[in-house]
Amino acid sequence: MNNNLVPPMLLTISLVPSSGVERNLGEAFSSRVTDFRYNGLAPRGQYRLLARAANNRAMASDYIVLDGV
Repeated sequence: MNNNLVPPMLLTISLVPSSGVERNLGEAFSSRVTDFRYNGLAPRGQYRLLARAANNRAMASDYIVLDGV
């Protein structure tokens, strides 16, 4: 993820299924690219990436399908 927000801010990144429990992937520091890995059962179905800032501002990606990855 490329955290290029203005003003710069730290983001907490989660993997969110269309129904179920959100999984925390880690933090994306400002003004740099951060790679994330998910260690757990292989995800299946539709998920979004959710970025949440300390001020409760949140942004979400479109749904992505993770079957068979």
